[in-house]
Amino acid sequence: MTSKASATIARVHLTLSQYEQRAHAANQFRGQAEALNQLRFGLFGEIGGLLAAVKKSHRDVGAAEQAIVREELGDCVWYLTAVAAEYRHSFEEVGSAALLELQRRFAVNKPALSGALTFVPFDGLLALCHEQLTSLDRYHQLSDLASHAGQLMNGRGGPDLASTSALDLLGALMADMVTVAGMFELTFIEVVQLNLEKFESRWPQSEALYVEPFDGVRPLIEQFPRVFEMHFVEREYDDGKPYVIQRLNDVNIGDRLTDNRTQPDGYRYHDVFHLAYIAHLGWSPVIRSLLKLKRKGDKNLDENEDGARA
Repeated sequence: MTSKASATIARVHLTLSQYEQRAHAANQFRGQAEALNQLRFGLFGEIGGLLAAVKKSHRDVGAAEQAIVREELGDCVWYLTAVAAEYRHSFEEVGSAALLELQRRFAVNKPALSGALTFVPFDGLLALCHEQLTSLDRYHQLSDLASHAGQLMNGRGGPDLASTSALDLLGALMADMVTVAGMFELTFIEVVQLNLEKFESRWPQSEALYVEPFDGVRPLIEQFPRVFEMHFVEREYDDGKPYVIQRLNDVNIGDRLTDNRTQPDGYRYHDVFHLAYIAHLGWSPVIRSLLKLKRKGDKNLDENEDGARA
């Protein structure tokens, strides 16, 4: 069996527990006092983003619209998983409740599943109920999704978070998401898989490998510091126009930056992009120049990689 075929099988048979474990690794709110509220607000916001994306697509569903819905829906699933954990419910429990709800909605009788729950039954149900899905009113279904999200927001998170009512509501939300995926001719596994790739590209797993810094073989006086804090300090001129100064170790770095336009648009903070190049690529000719770290020990590097044209 080829490695590509093995990877495909692994994606198809991804369990809800495996997805939950990987999703939790990217959850920056876990353990915080306000985690439940922050995550509920996040879920509500993502559902709002999904509704806005659908509004723009009108009735036609092309590849571009599918791609937008796929991404927005994937983010909704991630937040649902995180919210469920705060309610002390596993994602598998939520998935089981969702599957029962979907079977009820579409009048499908299926025997109880044994073993770890995967995403296969959801896509199997979507395929089985394809005709019913195409006859559903898109806006009515999305309204149900928004309504269930509103009910979740109205909950005050009482002492018994792991209540049956909370599980039923979380299951209904997931059932809504599965249904929306089917209405847009998407499989639920592809929605989830794309979401995994998205958040793991931002928060890599512990075994992730990183590229060695480009200047690792240069003398220390020509290397970026491996850890540093750049402070953006905003001030105003006498006429009220804002400007920003960058400071590193209490030293001003570069010139004062304004937005260079009448209406402020945040351009004065644009050096954050150059800093991001260092964080993600280990490379930034602009910051190297500002910090006086050009690799002048090598004429070729200095002229071609660290000069103004680079």
